[in-house]
Amino acid sequence: MFNEVHSSHGHTLLLITKPSLQATALLQHLKQSLAITGKLHNIQRSLEDISAGCIVLMDMMEADKKLIHYWQDNLSRKNNNIKTLLLNTP
Repeated sequence: MFNEVHSSHGHTLLLITKPSLQATALLQHLKQSLAITGKLHNIQRSLEDISAGCIVLMDMMEADKKLIHYWQDNLSRKNNNIKTLLLNTP
């Protein structure tokens, strides 16, 4: 992940998961250690606007089949040079 973040210098990290203290702590740690801006998004809610060049970190343990299909469709429609990384894959 380090290379993906530093090759996209100046872009945003989007952590898509179930909001929790652990998710917030992870996001803060990544923002500080990688010197990148970032935000947390609830995996249960839709997201229409994803900025170009965004790095998406998706928590797969928080997603059921319906959510996985939603996010696959949503992210595949965006042609904004989005990089998607999967976290906690079963």
